[in-house]
Amino acid sequence: QRSRQEMAAKSLPCDALTLHQPWASLLVSNIKRVEGRSWRIRGPFPRILWIHAAAREPTPEEIEGVEEQYRALYEAEGLDGTALEFPKYPLSCLLGCVTVAAVVTKPQLRRLCAVAQLPETLLLESDSQYLALCQTPRKMILPWRCAGKMRVWTLPRRDTDGATQQLDDVDAESCPNHMDFHAAMEAAGGLDRLAEENEERGRQAAKSKSPRRAKKPRGEQGEKAREVIDLVEAEEEEEHG
Repeated sequence: QRSRQEMAAKSLPCDALTLHQPWASLLVSNIKRVEGRSWRIRGPFPRILWIHAAAREPTPEEIEGVEEQYRALYEAEGLDGTALEFPKYPLSCLLGCVTVAAVVTKPQLRRLCAVAQLPETLLLESDSQYLALCQTPRKMILPWRCAGKMRVWTLPRRDTDGATQQLDDVDAESCPNHMDFHAAMEAAGGLDRLAEENEERGRQAAKSKSPRRAKKPRGEQGEKAREVIDLVEAEEEEEHG
């Protein structure tokens, strides 16, 4: 495992993105993997983005609803959603950083899931037009208090260097379904290949095979997970129908 001194020795980029809670903490905790935007985060990719928590305080009901959503998503992926270790949700502070492997559209992500055998539940993490695929989170030991801005903004270099010394790797075992999106993109041949395949599938929708279905879990614990899978399948029918 890398030491904080080793990470501090390598100067990180100053680019930052402000998110509302609880999504900001979930992203740097390796629970949230897809961040949606109505505008495209520019490359080149992969690129590192600092994650900043906005000042707005979520209600207990909002937190409970989002946490329940992620339990259901992980149950649908065949994992124990009740074992997820949810973080705290501090406000107006820098939480850590993630690596954005790529930014894709929902049809491109659907195709990537099929080609690279990623869980289709990733499609339900956001309804936005552009989806940032995030991996390799690093969390700050102590949140770094600062104000955020709109879109991708620039941290002062002194703040970046100071925050880097507080970074620590996130334990992959705390979130068992970690994604290597960079490797998945390479296996799929990149964004251009995904776009070409999406166009071809659109032309031959009537002849194409049905998309891979997630295995539906059984039992009372899996009821919400089955609802999640039904949502995925309904989206597929709407997209290709």
